[in-house]
Amino acid sequence: SLVQSKFFPNSEDKNPEDPLSEVKDPLPEKLRNSVSERLQSDLIVCIVIGVLYFAIHVSTVFTVLQPILSYVLYALVGTVGFVTHYVLPQLRKQLPWHCFSHPLLKTKEYYQFEVRSKYH
Repeated sequence: SLVQSKFFPNSEDKNPEDPLSEVKDPLPEKLRNSVSERLQSDLIVCIVIGVLYFAIHVSTVFTVLQPILSYVLYALVGTVGFVTHYVLPQLRKQLPWHCFSHPLLKTKEYYQFEVRSKYH
């Protein structure tokens, strides 16, 4: 529909006897505009990423920083993984502070104060 509206703008079939031909729904036009803006934004972002990727590929930053770079990359991957898989799901909960309501590393005395049975 987006391609058809760009290449053939006047190809809409209008029946003059149809009473609903005067009423035009604004939603399809809004959807076309949002898809068009999204595609333009994606095109710009893809071009910028391609230029940055080529610039990094051509540079000598990886050969100069070789011994330290692997540790930095491992730390970056670990941090992103921890934030993505643990912190963000906890923050999406209704009460995110409950992840700290119980001790993470419990001592053996922790369970001694729990009620075990009614007739003890």
